[in-house]
Amino acid sequence: MILFITRKYPPSIGGMQKWSYELANRMTKFTRIRTIAWGRSQLFLPFFIAYAFFRAISVLLSRRVQVIHIGDSLLSPLGVILRCLFPIPVVVTAHGLDVVFPNRVYQWFISRCLGRVDLVICVSEHTRKQCLDRGVPANKCKAILHGVDVEELASTSKCSPNDLNSIVGKDLTNAKILLTVGRLVKRKGVREFIVDTLPQILQRRSDVHYLIVGQGPQRPLIKREIA
Repeated sequence: MILFITRKYPPSIGGMQKWSYELANRMTKFTRIRTIAWGRSQLFLPFFIAYAFFRAISVLLSRRVQVIHIGDSLLSPLGVILRCLFPIPVVVTAHGLDVVFPNRVYQWFISRCLGRVDLVICVSEHTRKQCLDRGVPANKCKAILHGVDVEELASTSKCSPNDLNSIVGKDLTNAKILLTVGRLVKRKGVREFIVDTLPQILQRRSDVHYLIVGQGPQRPLIKREIA
């Protein structure tokens, strides 16, 4: 059995929430899994951590758990504590912001906790590098990229090529399209890509179009840069 503990889960909305739900749901096809999840506001996170700790203790005492999987780096201290109490491997998934969050105390504490678990699964090579830069041993870091359910995307897509042309206001039938889908925040680098990189691409190929899908605090700034 896998014990999966995550602070990002539906009905809360977001990429990590989607990842947590899909991981827990699909793992049931291969093994038994017990999920301890929080799908509400992160303002109540301290209460969830306390609840998750005691709930995990109950599961670990009553079930034969083979792996404890912690949903992100912020919860890695919980994984370290459980690892000290029970001789069970602890795995943490590192996503990005949970690794680089700009706070000295957080950085000092979380980097040491990541170094004490059995494995850190990084969602990208960049995230793995960030973990290595913070002292996490290389033999404990492994990059496993997110997958995409192509069948799910195909079954839910309602937009035809003609619809896309209508939305954009241009004929993109033969264009090379670059696409960003995500929350429009500074750390995603969308504005910087528009300002610094896209002009260089267009110097080489005039048939490239960059499409951006998402909301966020940088959307007005990005729209000004596009204009």
